[in-house]
Amino acid sequence: MAFGAYTVFTIELLKRKGPKVLWRAYFGAILFTGMFEIFAVTTKSYVYYGEQPLRILDFPLWWGFVNALVPILAAVILTACRPWLTGWRLLFVIPALPTIDVAAYAPSLLTWLVLKSDVPTVVMQLAGIITCALAVMVVYVAVEFASSIRERQPLGVG
Repeated sequence: MAFGAYTVFTIELLKRKGPKVLWRAYFGAILFTGMFEIFAVTTKSYVYYGEQPLRILDFPLWWGFVNALVPILAAVILTACRPWLTGWRLLFVIPALPTIDVAAYAPSLLTWLVLKSDVPTVVMQLAGIITCALAVMVVYVAVEFASSIRERQPLGVG
């Protein structure tokens, strides 16, 4: 998925429609990446190795929940920092984006721990469910954070 373009799209949605639209952007990203990934894995263009939780047509659904966090978190953080990101400080976006990318994958740590390990299938599936739940919780916090910023300063001003 073109996360850079989707991040710009999400920033614009956030400015024009407000923080609640982030939920639609998030689940839209899951749907979009899911369709792309299902096509990629069924055509063998892409392979997920080993046992993966929450597989739908060979696509591990938990990846969709985690991948979709990247543009949401990037949009919220960059929008929050926008008044400060002027002149030479705009260069901080360069290290910020990969840092946000890494942070977005934190909910997947539990699933990563059980991948390629000798755990029962139920533990593997539970790890995937917990990962999805944690990702949704991160979106909730991002929406609340964006809402609190909007109350102090209208989004897009700066």
